[in-house]
Amino acid sequence: MSFSFVSGAASTLCISAESFCSTSRGAQISACCVLAVDLFFRKVSWRPALSVLAVAAAICTVVMREEIVDVLSLYAGESKSEGLPILIDGVEYLYSGTHHRELLSIAYHEASEKAGLLGFGNPGKVPKPADLDSRLLSVDDHYLMWKLQYGDLGLVGFIALMLCVFYYLVMAAWPAAGPFAALAGGLVGAMIGLAVGMRSVWFAPDYGQVWLWSCGIAGSIHEVRLRVLQNGRQG
Repeated sequence: MSFSFVSGAASTLCISAESFCSTSRGAQISACCVLAVDLFFRKVSWRPALSVLAVAAAICTVVMREEIVDVLSLYAGESKSEGLPILIDGVEYLYSGTHHRELLSIAYHEASEKAGLLGFGNPGKVPKPADLDSRLLSVDDHYLMWKLQYGDLGLVGFIALMLCVFYYLVMAAWPAAGPFAALAGGLVGAMIGLAVGMRSVWFAPDYGQVWLWSCGIAGSIHEVRLRVLQNGRQG
């Protein structure tokens, strides 16, 4: 066995073990995304089957969204019936840690609509209902928090940067044997996992620094790919 195979297998086992032991569903789902997407780019013959599975998973996520949230809640040992109900605009909702993110969209719906193009800037200036339950003071949803702080322009700009990074990485990873293709394929999975995971966390500085570092790596890989293509045409 080659050194690259052994080191890759060891890294995969370590990441999988760390994600599982963290008990964080976000980390576990992100790890699954990294492994699946990495396989997609490394194993060209597996791409059709993995594509079908990805489409089926996306459809199930949309159609069975509530059921999936309930399953994730049960997986974490939570139960809506055990927690104290929560009031939002006079309406009572059952509460659990997993459903916290869903309830944030309801509680901050009016503030989100008022954020406009530029948002409220400082999180302390985001308007909150007078009777807002203290459990909802923590906005654990990057996309919602970003819109509240920086408005529609900020959210669109962030998503545009994310799509640009995806494009750079996918173009580099697609040939499977190109320069940095393996690294690019793994980063595509990591960025997809992060894009999903940011629905359940806010963009903390240490978290954001790793994300921005990955964006920089993607830009460098794209530059290398363009130089290789240019040299090939000249040759």
